[in-house]
Amino acid sequence: MEPTRRANRQRILETIIRRESVSRTELARIAGLAQATVSDIVAELIVDRLVLEDRLPASGRGRPRMRLHVNPQGPSIGGVFLSPDGQVDMLVTDLRGEPSLETRFHIAPCFDGRALAPQLAEGLVAAIGEARLATLLAIGVSVNAAVQTPAGLVHWTLSGDAEAEPMQAMLEQRLGIAAHVDNVANIIGRSLRWTMAERSDGETCVIIVGPGIGMCRLQGGVVQNGADGFNPEFGHVKLGAAGETPCYCGASGCLAAVASIFGLLSQAGQRWSEQFASQFDQLANRALGGDERARALFHRAGRALGSAVANHINACSPAEIAIVSMSSLWSDLVRAGFETQLRADTLPLLHGRAPISFRSFSPELYVRGAIALVLDRLHETG
Repeated sequence: MEPTRRANRQRILETIIRRESVSRTELARIAGLAQATVSDIVAELIVDRLVLEDRLPASGRGRPRMRLHVNPQGPSIGGVFLSPDGQVDMLVTDLRGEPSLETRFHIAPCFDGRALAPQLAEGLVAAIGEARLATLLAIGVSVNAAVQTPAGLVHWTLSGDAEAEPMQAMLEQRLGIAAHVDNVANIIGRSLRWTMAERSDGETCVIIVGPGIGMCRLQGGVVQNGADGFNPEFGHVKLGAAGETPCYCGASGCLAAVASIFGLLSQAGQRWSEQFASQFDQLANRALGGDERARALFHRAGRALGSAVANHINACSPAEIAIVSMSSLWSDLVRAGFETQLRADTLPLLHGRAPISFRSFSPELYVRGAIALVLDRLHETG
């Protein structure tokens, strides 16, 4: 499916989901598309059992009204978030987003697709059962790694292993249903897209700060990846403020080396482990308690991120930027340094043009975004 038609199909389905009940004429007006385009795409969605069209009783002498809505008996979709510590959160919903199953289980933590994919598949089968698995149209999976889409080739950069793992194909083989894999930045970007009141035609950037730092670029609500299927590796832009600080990617001077959870813990002299969340909380609480060395690390992280975001604003002039972090403590501690450096490095004529918000993420953001990934893939293959 060519990109424009894919984007139009995505826009129409999202509008139907948001509005719950809408006519073709209203769809054309809301989406800004020709009536013929809307009719063609709606016909596809009906054939795919994603949408139903009901005839409402006529009022007076007028013709009966036709209203479109999501098919409540249509296929179900699974969203999966795989945390680096081995926690797996899964949500199964219908196309309206109504949940039919929420579950959490654990597998052994690892950064190796050859070992991880079979563990994940076996855990999913055990958690939801063979019968329910057979009713799923597809699952979307969120991983903390660089992912080459749409093939779902996973590069475990946090482990230092550059060899790609065909995790998506491995899951499909084990589960017998379609699986779609993407990294956390694109997943959360898709999730936040559904919270926007109106879709911006400009670029919306979602920056994710977790073990590493990633970026999702949305243009008109559609995820934009590079030519090889990778989303922007924002955490690996090089900054003078980062100096020669070594990064897990093997280089030095990266934004992630000083501003990510990995970077902050490494600079604090702590070895990376599956308990990184509790390690980070301890470091943050030290900073909040007045530990000058810890406070300096967070201030430096904020300045580095502020400079990197200013560079992106100067180069691309996005319409909106959301910075989503693993912990609200991170946001509180880096905010002052971030705002100071952002203003210093942003071109004056661009000051304040892109609203910037700080948010904290949750497993729900991940799994909802993974479900949105499945819906996006339907537009690519439908």
